[in-house]
Amino acid sequence: MKVEINNKILTWARKKVNLSVAEVADRIGKSETTISKWESGEEYPTYSQLEELSYKILNTPIALFFFPSPPEIEDVSVSFRSLPEGLFEELPSGLIKIINKAQVLQLNLKELDEGRNSNYESLINAELTTNPIHDAGIIHNLMSVNVDDQFKIRYISKAFEYWRDKLAEFGIYVFKEAFQNTDFSGFCIYDVEFPIIIINNSTSFSRQIFTLFHELYHILHRTSGIDLLQNSWIDNYTENEILIERDCNTFASEFLVPTEGFQSKIHNKSIDEIFICKLASLYSVSREVIMRRLLKQNLITEDLYNEKRKEYISEALRYQSAKPKGGNYYNTQIAYLGLNYIKLVYNNYNSSRITKNQLSEYLNIKQDYIGSLESKLYDRGL
Repeated sequence: MKVEINNKILTWARKKVNLSVAEVADRIGKSETTISKWESGEEYPTYSQLEELSYKILNTPIALFFFPSPPEIEDVSVSFRSLPEGLFEELPSGLIKIINKAQVLQLNLKELDEGRNSNYESLINAELTTNPIHDAGIIHNLMSVNVDDQFKIRYISKAFEYWRDKLAEFGIYVFKEAFQNTDFSGFCIYDVEFPIIIINNSTSFSRQIFTLFHELYHILHRTSGIDLLQNSWIDNYTENEILIERDCNTFASEFLVPTEGFQSKIHNKSIDEIFICKLASLYSVSREVIMRRLLKQNLITEDLYNEKRKEYISEALRYQSAKPKGGNYYNTQIAYLGLNYIKLVYNNYNSSRITKNQLSEYLNIKQDYIGSLESKLYDRGL
């Protein structure tokens, strides 16, 4: 059965992900004439075709196709002020698509939380300095982070969820996507009420954790940002832009491995690869972060740090290429959306603020499969 959608929304959604009529036609297996007629309003897709457009091609919730006009989503490139001028337009189309999808998630949060994020207020109103090391201490205290609790975490995947939950307590939701690109570890989109962080799930958990706090510092300074795994794009950065990225790295390192406690851990110790691995495991961070802290303490040379960094990046890239593809779809959705967001959606559903159809939209899953997702949540004791 054909469904009468707003043809202007279809055109808007296609352009938002930088696809041509021909590309959409090719991906859905229809002629360009058919797609053009859908966009002109001469004809309409069937509901199953609309689902395919929504979920697989345009990354746009089905509900939006029935809106009276395209939603007012700001030009996100404006908030990426820490990127070199013009570089945003040169980002890979796949990454632009994920950024567009992230903006939809931001809209979802605004609707589900009725436009107000009270948990975020204390964080964004923190009196920060221009010193990332001091700022890390300020946020550490504000969040009441206990390093001993950090040490008790046995698995690094659990450490990621620990920090994800901690950020959610302060109004910052963290989502995941498989970027299919080794250059970028993640990004954040700043907003006065609902900033979000998107993590590249293809990277290691230690890298994902570091990216969380690299992006947090961007948010604290009210800008969107992108965390680079490699320095292949750095040549395009100005001196000030490089300084911003270094500050974000310094903040993340200091937050995850505070100098004061770290000094006692390394006092009179022999620095070798085994000891570095032990510290990385203790703090649930990468070996590169530990090396960065050792460099800060003048216990290793910059040449050794750079040499080891290249070695660790090569290992990380091999890890990404060898990482198994696929997996259980529902577990993937839970990992990508995060339990905090899923709970927010279900709280709205259980209080009758949204319908089952809207529930499926917010969770980006077809209604017929909601039961399977709930079974996975039940298996986790939720």
